[in-house]
Amino acid sequence: MISFSEGYCVFSITVEVQKKNVLTFTVNVNNNQGTLEALGAHLFILLRKRRRKPRRGKTITLQVMKVADNSSNYDFLTIVRTRVKKTRWQKISLPVTLIQSLLESNRKTLQLKVMCKRCGKSVKPVLKRGTGRNRLRRRRGKLKKKKQRKSRKNKRKNKKKTRSGKTRDSIRPFLVISTRYSYYR
Repeated sequence: MISFSEGYCVFSITVEVQKKNVLTFTVNVNNNQGTLEALGAHLFILLRKRRRKPRRGKTITLQVMKVADNSSNYDFLTIVRTRVKKTRWQKISLPVTLIQSLLESNRKTLQLKVMCKRCGKSVKPVLKRGTGRNRLRRRRGKLKKKKQRKSRKNKRKNKKKTRSGKTRDSIRPFLVISTRYSYYR
C-alpha cells in the first residue's frame, strides 16, 4: 500500500493483479475541505532488462487500457514507445479526465491492462509479485549447483543473485496522482 498525503487529504492506493497484465488500483480519499481537482496522473512500471553484451537497446511499445465494468471491453488510454538499454522505471502519463471521473464517482477502483509489444526474454515489465514457492524452488536448484561447483567465484556470483532476488519480488507498479482543492465562490 502506498500512501500520499497533501494537506488534510490522504490517498491510499492498493495494487492487485487479478488477471494477466491487469492492475487494480484502489483509491480512497478522505476529503474534508472540498472537492478535489486532478492535476495529473502517472503510472510507473519497472522495465527489467537482462544483462547481455552491450547493445543499442531494444525498442518496445507499452499500451495502457482501462478495463470496463464487464471486463470484456477495454478503453485505450495511452501508448508509449521507448528504447530500453538497462533496467529502469518507465513513467506513463494517464489522462486527467480519467482520474477526475474516478475521484468524483462512488466507485474508487481503477483497473488498467498493460500490454507490452516486442517484450520477450531480454526485456520484461514487472507487473506482479513472484510467489515464494517458485523462489524456493529456484534457490534449491542453485544450492545443488553450488555444491557441484566449489570455486569461490561462483559462490560470490550466487550470493549476489540471491540478494537481488529478494528485492525483485517487492517491486510493483504504482500510481501517482497530483491533486488540489477546488473552491467554488
